[in-house]
Amino acid sequence: MKNFSKEKTVSSVQGSEAASVFDSKMSEEIFRLMIQNSNDSFVLMDAEGNQIFLNEAGADVTGYKKEELLGSFEKVIHPDDLIKVQDAYLKVCSGKDVVKVQYRHIHKTKGFIWMEAVGQNHFGNPAIKAVVLNVRDITELKTKEMLIQQQNEELQLLNQQKDKLIVAEAEKSRKLSELLQKRKKELASSALMLSHISDMHKNTLQGLKELMSCNEDEVFENLKKIVSDMSASFRNIDWSSFQKRFEELNLGFFKKLGKQFPSLSPTEQKLVAYIKLGFSSKEISALTNNTVESVHVSRSRLRKKLGLSATDNLSLFVGNL
Repeated sequence: MKNFSKEKTVSSVQGSEAASVFDSKMSEEIFRLMIQNSNDSFVLMDAEGNQIFLNEAGADVTGYKKEELLGSFEKVIHPDDLIKVQDAYLKVCSGKDVVKVQYRHIHKTKGFIWMEAVGQNHFGNPAIKAVVLNVRDITELKTKEMLIQQQNEELQLLNQQKDKLIVAEAEKSRKLSELLQKRKKELASSALMLSHISDMHKNTLQGLKELMSCNEDEVFENLKKIVSDMSASFRNIDWSSFQKRFEELNLGFFKKLGKQFPSLSPTEQKLVAYIKLGFSSKEISALTNNTVESVHVSRSRLRKKLGLSATDNLSLFVGNL
């Protein structure tokens, strides 16, 4: 009786284990049957990264037969995406989290297609004992994304080119404005010089007219006076008028000059004004009825009073005053 009970217990355990194995097998068969007939692409992979099962939809999307795709997944992944896919698979195998990865998969006739795999670890499930991947073709989506990215990059490039063009045009406009201002000052300076020469000619002409009405005894004396007046005019051509017109071009210049360099004499201030207008030493000598050498000496003295060394550019310094 005892032996019978023992045998019965062993038989029950064996029956229970057999039922469990049978249930597990049935569950596995049912699971594989379900994913086999699914419209979605499913792949089962073992711990070594081998594709041990994939359904018809999974094979169809790649253009291959199922048998051609079984084995290591590394042979069907684009080389540039292989490390990314390997890292994602290791992450799936080491935990229970759902992992998503996008990669390029080889296609039998189309080169490579873009795929997205969503994987989860089911090694602990006796009916599955694998990593389950739900895979879909995202080539059309990636093509649109890349087109949008390309358009964005082209737009960004156009914006950069536009910004460069705006900066270039602004710089061109600035330089043109500076050139126009320079030309304007040059014209104004020339007009100022011509105005003084005109005044001098008028005075000379008036003196000659008066000379014509003089008797012979007065001619020589009047000629001496005209020569003397002309010499004085060259040295001091209506300075108040010159100063007024110069200030119209350079507002408050002489006041600032006197404040910054109080030791400058009126003659030296005039020299600064001539240099400011861009007159050469030769032109200044003609205006002041002095030799060019005298102008050079005056410029040298002016340089010292302005605190400039022999290597400093006097014209540039005065031009910036």
